[in-house]
This record gives sequence, structure tokens and C-alpha cells, in this order.
Amino acid sequence: MNDSFLMLLGTLNLFVYKVRCSNDGIPKTIEGIMIQDQMIPVRVTVLIGISSRYGQSCDYDIDALLMDADHALYQAKGCGRNRVEG
Repeated sequence: MNDSFLMLLGTLNLFVYKVRCSNDGIPKTIEGIMIQDQMIPVRVTVLIGISSRYGQSCDYDIDALLMDADHALYQAKGCGRNRVEG
């Protein structure tokens, strides 16, 4: 089963966010989670695509922002599980 989520964050320093979500951060934490689904152990993994307009004009195109995040997500998928790209 795959689920997708979108987070829109206001004024957040991209560097701080990338450090928190780096490949040694959130993905490693999530990798250790094991849940039971109908008595079968299921391992949880995560792929994160990041896009930002930090430091740029307040006038941005939401479609371009989402497309950049989507490309970063597919780049993460191409690199394996538990990845952050962007």
C-alpha cells in the first residue's frame, strides 16, 4: 500500500528542514517502525521529495512548486527506499 501526502510549510529555513529530513533523519527513524497488518509484520518506508522557493520572490507558481517536489520524489524513488531528495 502506498500513501502520498503533501505538506505546505510557510517560512521555514530550507537548510534546517533538509537536516531534519536528511537520509539519516526521518527515513532512518521510520525504517525502524514495524506494524502488524492482520498478524503479518509490515515494514514502513518513506520517500520524500522537497521543493522550495526559499529566498526567492513571494510571487511563485504553485504548479511549478508541486512539479519540482514531484520530480524530487521520483528521484528519491530511483535511489531506493528511505530517501530524501530535492
